[in-house]
Amino acid sequence: MTALAASAERAVLSALGAGCAAPVGACARVDEASSALLLDARVMSVDGRERVEASGALELRDSVGLDEAARLGEDVARQLLARGAAEVTDLGATKTPRRPS
Repeated sequence: MTALAASAERAVLSALGAGCAAPVGACARVDEASSALLLDARVMSVDGRERVEASGALELRDSVGLDEAARLGEDVARQLLARGAAEVTDLGATKTPRRPS
């Protein structure tokens, strides 16, 4: 189950083109009661005043694989973009390497 969760989370970041310093979060977890992989994702503005959220679920069957979990992440990323995530922050933000003094 950990691999499914990681696949879904990574797919969100990849589909958004999120850099290492972009204020983007994704959290996948298994809900035992509904036998589903639940995925929540959020994009925040740098100052924290604006946010865009999206979520999705994948029914866990015997044949569920990493590809299906990744598709869940891609679907959630599309929701974020449709809701304006790219306007809220610089999704491609990366840390600038520090120069030695």
